Amino acid sequence: GLSIETLKSGARKFIYSDRLPSDFSISSNVLSNGKIRVLISGTSGNPISGTSGTLFSFNVKAGDGLADTSVVTIDNVILSDAND
Repeated sequence: GLSIETLKSGARKFIYSDRLPSDFSISSNVLSNGKIRVLISGTSGNPISGTSGTLFSFNVKAGDGLADTSVVTIDNVILSDAND
């Protein structure tokens, strides 16, 4: 069905917004159930700027066999700061 656009290296392509500090990185892996886990982390403890708006984005590619109407669900979101 759906996949996230990838770079030439094969890594998923995430587009960082200006809200993420420069030391933040985004990584991902495919779980055994086919879901993709995305992790955003920073090493300095600098906060994400602002209180609303886009943090990152990605392009979703649809396979030929995907139904005309499909739902992309983002769930199980966990946020934490330096103090947990």
